[in-house]
Amino acid sequence: MELADGTRRNNVALKRGDAEVSIADENGKYVKAVLKDALFIPTCPQDIFSVRAATSNGAKVKFSQDKNELVYKDGTTFIIEEHERLYYLNTVN
Repeated sequence: MELADGTRRNNVALKRGDAEVSIADENGKYVKAVLKDALFIPTCPQDIFSVRAATSNGAKVKFSQDKNELVYKDGTTFIIEEHERLYYLNTVN
């Protein structure tokens, strides 16, 4: 696995499979989404989202100076928050 900062880690994923998560859309409503072929990496302190996997499944990701968003293929928009050069989706367990 390679992170955006160039850090590489080997043999950290214990499982791979589909994971259901709830993500807040641009209106604050939580929408259930399925992450296909997600990796289970318990040693990572935060969940990691793959932009490449999302765009390969029909989503669009838009990064700009004022607003970052993930747009699902049905048009549902999710805000991507930026904190200290890292990007986050607002999810709930």
